[in-house]
Amino acid sequence: FAEFEYRNLIIIDALITIVFAPIQFVFVKRWNLAWGLSDMYFVFFLDVVDEIISQCFIFLPMSVIFAKITPQHIEATSFALLAGVSNFRSVIRSWIGSSINNAFVGVSKEDLSDYWKLILISFVCSF
Repeated sequence: FAEFEYRNLIIIDALITIVFAPIQFVFVKRWNLAWGLSDMYFVFFLDVVDEIISQCFIFLPMSVIFAKITPQHIEATSFALLAGVSNFRSVIRSWIGSSINNAFVGVSKEDLSDYWKLILISFVCSF
């Protein structure tokens, strides 16, 4: 990755997001079972592999960019800022998702029929 431009890494991440986001529809519509893929393996693939790829193509290059543009001896502060923003994003993401669900979609434990709408909203918001 040392030879890559960071702009290209971000473009690759956007392309990976375009590929991975619709794959969630496969799980929601249960097509994975028709293809012979169990739910456990499919969810593992979606969550773990997607998160690892996202970390590799966004968080690490951004850390390097921050380290290059910050004044010397405060690189750790910029990394802590990135980590804090990432953690805040993780916390606020679930709150916003549940707020959208409560206000517009109405998915519950008993009724998952409109869950695909939440996946569609998530897909649109990922850009």
